[in-house]
Amino acid sequence: MTRCLILLLAAVCGICAAQEDPPVRLRGTVDTFVAPNLVIQERDGRTIALLLPQTTGIAEVIASDITAIQTGSFVGVAALPRADGRLQALEVVVFPEVARGSGEGHF
Repeated sequence: MTRCLILLLAAVCGICAAQEDPPVRLRGTVDTFVAPNLVIQERDGRTIALLLPQTTGIAEVIASDITAIQTGSFVGVAALPRADGRLQALEVVVFPEVARGSGEGHF
């Protein structure tokens, strides 16, 4: 089963945190992971090798169904613009409660 990861790299390094840069978000398939080295295959085909700090948050995305969405669930919707400018949903993600408040909004 292919598993994808959403990598929330809130602090790639101390310098980035000090500059208050926004987090770097990558999405792809794990090629290899031997802590602290992670190699992922991005959706566009690029291979990215990362040296992860101990504080890196990693969340696994697994297939689910509509029953995973309960009252009060923290959800997100990935969408792409259509030719007419409206957004078309691609997927709904049910986040763990600990993710509430991170990355909210449209971007």
